[in-house]
Amino acid sequence: MNKEKFEFVLNHVALQQVIPSRINFQLAEGFDVRLLTQAYSRVNWKGGEVSLAELEFETPNGPTQLTMMRCTVLTRTRIVRVGEAGIPSDDQEPDVDDVVMDAEIDFRLEYAVVDCTPAELDEQALNEFLGKNAPFQMWPYYRELVQNLAVRANLPPPHIPPFRVPKSHQSNNK
Repeated sequence: MNKEKFEFVLNHVALQQVIPSRINFQLAEGFDVRLLTQAYSRVNWKGGEVSLAELEFETPNGPTQLTMMRCTVLTRTRIVRVGEAGIPSDDQEPDVDDVVMDAEIDFRLEYAVVDCTPAELDEQALNEFLGKNAPFQMWPYYRELVQNLAVRANLPPPHIPPFRVPKSHQSNNK
């Protein structure tokens, strides 16, 4: 990763909004929460795509152009009953019959691109941003939504650990 190009991205994008763009929530058929004695949470996420668009709109001062960057982050959270084999390692999928709740939520993050043109944003630096910084900015909204869905389904809220951005992906201009 080119640190200078990444710093340029950090200094020229400003978060505007984070919205859930797709929610697929499934509760196991015939599941009774009173029978759930031991469970664990499995959290997965990955970056989707990055797109840039130039918008033009009328203002009292005439036409104004704004460049927006849109990122998607895909999440999946499962609450899983501890089966006879115990908790599988992180690289193993849980037994489908033990999955009590499965929530797939995609988030759309929109950023204003300020004081530069889209051509000035390095593609590799944008992908680095999507992989580390966008999930950090989405994380509180994700935690709130997935835990709320679980509680509404009368389940214990899944444990969603804090998301930390590596120092290599933090701005030096603080």
